Amino acid sequence: MYDQGTDIACDQVAFQLFTSVCSVYLLLWICVPFVLLFFTLRQHKWHLLTSMVEHYGSFYEPYTERFCFWETVLLLRMMFMILLTEMFLFSPRTQLLVITGLTVAYLLAVCACRPYR
Repeated sequence: MYDQGTDIACDQVAFQLFTSVCSVYLLLWICVPFVLLFFTLRQHKWHLLTSMVEHYGSFYEPYTERFCFWETVLLLRMMFMILLTEMFLFSPRTQLLVITGLTVAYLLAVCACRPYR
């Protein structure tokens, strides 16, 4: 693959394999926060947070019971920041402003909600 130079066509097997592996990885990376959100909210609804703390407590232990899903907020914030810088081709100044805005919004949400114990 590296011996061919930079003229790799999109219909070659190496490129198709690379894009399919990256697509599966990206799909899993996007699905994990939502699965974690569903899992913790389901346990909160059925009052299973205290009984399952040995197995899954690392996901929601540092948070109050009302905000057991806050780990998902952290993952989604990181995901949006990475997608913004890697996938969308904005100017660096625009990326900086949007990322700063996301960080300030997250800080305000933490101050307003107080999710940590």
